Order: sequence, then structure tokens, then C-alpha cells
Amino acid sequence: MKKTYPAASLALLFSVSAFAATPPNTLIVVQSLDDIVSLDPAESNELSSIQTVPSLYQRLVQPNRDNPEQLDAILLEDWQADAANKTLTVRIKENAKFASGNPVRPEDIIFSYQRAVVMNKSPAFILNILGWNKENIAQQFEKTGDRTLKIKWSADISPDVALNLLSTPIASVVDEKLVTPNIKNNDFGNAWLKMHSAGSGAYSLKVYQPNQAIVMAANPHVSTGEAKIPSIIIKNVPDPASRRLLI
Repeated sequence: MKKTYPAASLALLFSVSAFAATPPNTLIVVQSLDDIVSLDPAESNELSSIQTVPSLYQRLVQPNRDNPEQLDAILLEDWQADAANKTLTVRIKENAKFASGNPVRPEDIIFSYQRAVVMNKSPAFILNILGWNKENIAQQFEKTGDRTLKIKWSADISPDVALNLLSTPIASVVDEKLVTPNIKNNDFGNAWLKMHSAGSGAYSLKVYQPNQAIVMAANPHVSTGEAKIPSIIIKNVPDPASRRLLI
């Protein structure tokens, strides 16, 4: 059964008194959310948003939780690096899906990287290290199959450095099919993604009320293993004394 969050229920949920009894199968986190500008991974660059985005989105590779120097394939089945030609040829997992149920495609990776570079929000400098900019980003990709893609760069960096750059939150892959209908005034869906999610992470965004709370629900389609907690509520409580009181 699909969970719904009526306005009246949300008002109760977000109130301080609601935390007297934690809903079953739910993790409640209290922290300051006042720094969040956007939950669009191409724009998120504040502590609270950077903490939230990895739960909603995945990258091709991501740092291993126990050994951050090691990169694990997340959306990828495998990849091949060509240092001489400055390319990575990647193969997407056959079962990789977004929370919408849409499969992750080479087109989604291309769309995600292009929008991040062209929008040029504050974290875009990370992808600029690859030599990518608004003028050349369209020439950096070659779809070679239904699940394969060649990624190119022009900067004088190794494939290992390129992979590390593509493991950062701004390189999160978004669902092009879900975002495209929500593009307004050529904004690449940025206004919509500030308040919604279109990722393949362990959770999807159910409700985001700025300066109040974030509600996330487990993504049933995640390819890296089902989330252990069905729901997470992050409540904005900037004052440390108030946090202690809630505990």
C-alpha cells in the first residue's frame, strides 16, 4: 500500500510534540536544516544537503564506506579505462533502476552531467577539473550500446582521478524521463529538483518543507540492497538544547 502524507498529518508530524512517540519503522533525526539551498544534486553544496543527497541519488562509483580510498561500482557492472585517450567506457548494471521504476540508461548519465556543467551552480567546479565546460560538454559522451557509454575528458588527469571526480555528489545520476516534464524556462528541472527527487538511491523524497523537515521513504527499486529502515524523518531543530529535550 502506498503511504500518503495529508497536510493535517504532516502538520502533526512536523510539530515538536509529535516526537514524543516515534512512528514504527521510522528513524527520526533532529539537526539544523537552515543551510539547505536546494536538494538538486547539481546545486547542493551545503552540509545538510550534501548529507541528504547520497540517500536519494547514486553515482557510477562511490567511496567504500569502510575504506573511502576504495571506489565501489554502484550503478556500474564494470568499466574500462584508457589513459592514453582519456576515456572511460562504462557498462550500467542491468537491474539499475530509479525510484520511479525507470531503468538507468546512458542517456540519464549524459543528461545528468550536461545539466550540472551547463547550469554551472556552485559545485560545478568539480566537473570543470575534467576540462568540461558549457562549450564542450556535449562532445564528451558516446553511447556505444543500450547499457554502455564512453566518457571523455580533456584535462591532463588520470582515469583514477576522473573516477574520483565522478564519485562526488554533483555527479549523481538523475532520471531524465522524470525530470524532463518538469523543466521550466530551460532550467533543466532545477526549480522542481530543489523540492523533489529523481534518483536511484536507497530512499526517495516524499516531502521537503524548507526549514522544517525532510521525509524520505525507502526505494523499492534500489539495486544495491533494500534499505533497512522504511522511513526517515529529518526534523529541523537548530538549538542543541531543544535536541536534547526531544531525546
